[in-house]
Amino acid sequence: MAQIGDYQLPLIDIRHLLRCNLAPEDLPHELRKDKIWNNIWTAWCTSNFRKEIATAEEILNQSIWFNSLIKIGNQTCGIKKWIESGIMWVSDLISEQNTNCRFLHHSEVENKFNIKIPFTEYYGILRAMPKEWHKTLNKEQFATLLDLDDIKLIDIIEDSKRPSKLIYDRLIKEKFTEPFKPTTKWNDNLGINIESTVYIESVNRNRTVTINNKLRSFDYNFYMRNVPYGTRLNKMGKQDNPICQECDQEEEESILHLYWTCPRSERLWERLKHLIELESEPEPDPDKLPANTTTTLPLDPASCLLGIYLDAQNKQQNTLKRILCLLTKYYIHKQKCNGGKRSYEGLIHYISQTYRTEVYLAQKRGTIHQISMKWKQLAKKLDNIK
Repeated sequence: MAQIGDYQLPLIDIRHLLRCNLAPEDLPHELRKDKIWNNIWTAWCTSNFRKEIATAEEILNQSIWFNSLIKIGNQTCGIKKWIESGIMWVSDLISEQNTNCRFLHHSEVENKFNIKIPFTEYYGILRAMPKEWHKTLNKEQFATLLDLDDIKLIDIIEDSKRPSKLIYDRLIKEKFTEPFKPTTKWNDNLGINIESTVYIESVNRNRTVTINNKLRSFDYNFYMRNVPYGTRLNKMGKQDNPICQECDQEEEESILHLYWTCPRSERLWERLKHLIELESEPEPDPDKLPANTTTTLPLDPASCLLGIYLDAQNKQQNTLKRILCLLTKYYIHKQKCNGGKRSYEGLIHYISQTYRTEVYLAQKRGTIHQISMKWKQLAKKLDNIK
């Protein structure tokens, strides 16, 4: 506070007030009470006030408070909480002080000055600044702050019947941080660099190999890493120990360990590879597998778990590999949820059971020919194994 005659000017000291770009008619009421000080301050403001502020440097050095060029409701501003937090100049609200600078977002100002500011109050101050200032500070991009969603929102709020919802949605957007993408985690785990679109395409292809909605739902959740495994259950408080209980390696049961590197899972995939690569019987139909052709399964997690490298020229081969890899993943998932041991015999039983279920569903839907095409290669092999 600064002593002005017999009065104290609230919020701001006299040294700052001398730098304010204040027009005589906008003098605070406290400065008008004393006739002598009124004349002194009127004379000072008359000589000091500048109506045109043209350069970026001049704009950045402008005071936010008691500035006749920054008015709300036709009055100059002076917000005590802001001033006490050290927010005094236009430059305080800028990210970089150069011709490419931008105004800080609401949350950035709160973090920078450790202050809680109402959303509408902050953007109200920015909106009160002359449009030409925004143009000057952003002239290389030729984008004014008023063109940004934050500032447009002020106008929308004024006309909205539900302004609180608009403010809430904007605050949620401001606080929201995009979660770490599952595809990025898969890339890190597997040491590959596959784009998200490739993962999405593989999920879509897996959907076409089964009519079982439970399998489809599981496969989507698997891609999203939204399935139970030791380390995740431990963090959720659902499992006391994150260590894999199925092997002697004393390793934490990550999603990759459970479905791939655990010795029990490794053996499943190796036996499945052998089953898939059984030599196909000659078929006269050109749409079916050609004679003396072996269906191969790349034994790597990107192929078996995510279906990234499974596709070949023959559609029937692709369908066979995708459905068996999907069923193997789901079998591992079921055993994890039920607390059962994973075994090749159990996997074959589950695959056979799924085949019978799909046949039943296909008969009801009148699509049994599709099931026959998909399973014909493997049906006899499964019967012989049993």
